[in-house]
Amino acid sequence: MSDLLQRELLRTSNGLRGGRSYRLLSRHDAQSLQIFYQSLSGEERHLRFGGAVSDRSIAQYCAGIDWDATILIARAGPYCLEAVATIVRIDPDRVENAIACPVICNPPVIIPALLRLSVIAARATFGASRMVFVADPVAAAFSRGIGDVTIENDQAILDLSRLRLADPSEAADRFTAARLCGAGGGRRG
Repeated sequence: MSDLLQRELLRTSNGLRGGRSYRLLSRHDAQSLQIFYQSLSGEERHLRFGGAVSDRSIAQYCAGIDWDATILIARAGPYCLEAVATIVRIDPDRVENAIACPVICNPPVIIPALLRLSVIAARATFGASRMVFVADPVAAAFSRGIGDVTIENDQAILDLSRLRLADPSEAADRFTAARLCGAGGGRRG
């Protein structure tokens, strides 16, 4: 793990209550990850996996994760995982990002934090220049605050090539402040 990602995990966790934190998952967390994914509703599974997914398919997915090409960042509570971002290296220049965040866990706060951490992981760990993800309205709006986003069909492609690694944190702070103050979600015209 890069020093920058480690610092950002700590920074993002600072001030969270109730034993919550943002942390990297490892192969030792596969069982917790499986329990988390299996706890998702049908709609939440569809959003995360792109379709209906059985408990058995989730178990196979978690057992088959390529930990050398995948980074998993979780918002963890004191007893279980609350949300998970998955960053998978597609090729030397691109990563794919998927975030699972149940509605009960306050997605407008958690998704931007996980997306910001995903951008840092993609750049610092994989050296990626582009991130591909489902064009979720919250994620797409937040991404526009970070850099250039192209929407193609139901996917968003975030250009990471011109970002300095400090930029995602600064953009996230501006985006979060705008959301909390009701200033329109950080979208640029």
